Amino acid sequence: GIISALSAKVFIQNIFRDVKVIPNTVVYVPKTATSPAKRINNLSIEPDGSHYSGGAVIQANFITKSNNKLIGGFDLWRRKLTTSREQTQKIEILDSNNNVVTTNIVQTGDVPIPDSKFTSFGILAQDEISFMRDRLFLDISARADGIFISNEQSVSPLYVITNGVRNNSPANQKVLWAASEDNDISWSFNTGANYKLSDKLNYSLNFSAAFRSPSLEERFQYIDLGSVVRLGNPFLDPETGYFISTALKYWSNDLNLSLELYSNYLNDLVTEIPGTYESRPALIKTNISSARLAGFDAE
Repeated sequence: GIISALSAKVFIQNIFRDVKVIPNTVVYVPKTATSPAKRINNLSIEPDGSHYSGGAVIQANFITKSNNKLIGGFDLWRRKLTTSREQTQKIEILDSNNNVVTTNIVQTGDVPIPDSKFTSFGILAQDEISFMRDRLFLDISARADGIFISNEQSVSPLYVITNGVRNNSPANQKVLWAASEDNDISWSFNTGANYKLSDKLNYSLNFSAAFRSPSLEERFQYIDLGSVVRLGNPFLDPETGYFISTALKYWSNDLNLSLELYSNYLNDLVTEIPGTYESRPALIKTNISSARLAGFDAE
């Protein structure tokens, strides 16, 4: 056969988050022409999330010439995300003398991130070749991933419970995220060379390029803890990066010396920038321009 070794791995990782936040805040809303004064006690915010991940990896070592080591394989994995959040408030209606007339316990439910899936199918290969009687080593690796993303429609608020009476269609309900599907091609490439100038002195040169598709949180996040809203963006572009480095290393019984120069180029970085959402302060996931990091290490 052409395969010297074959391995398969299967993994499952499920994470369940159940949180309770006690804001301990009171907000006074003055009287208007159409509504009485109110005192709002924020009693609790309870977000939870279920993160389901699973996948499989198959990898093969191929039979090649003695100076060549070839590895190839593919993997398939999926992440599924389900979240919910419930805020409980005690709303007191006040008269003109600030006496409590009516007290309502209001529980508001919403969905921080819509039910969504991130599926990736990847193909990978790595080849290491030696030349000049094992003085020069060339390493080439690459992978490509087909990424499939989908989400269900999400409305906010999902429901309102007032003094134990549930309403699944409150008057201010709106569609936060429409149901959608999106596909990406993610890839990475790396090549490196290592040359033995002598038994104690090595020179290396490496170049790599990579592409990253934004995560489910970056695309669909909606976090509202009563102050600044943190908001995802389903229209984010993927991040891309290019990395190059060169190094000289010396080993002996008395001295180890390493010198390395490197430069990293990043484009369409995903970060949070200040903005507004429904007239409220917000931090919104956005692609910003580009960045470069360059420097050297000496040891």
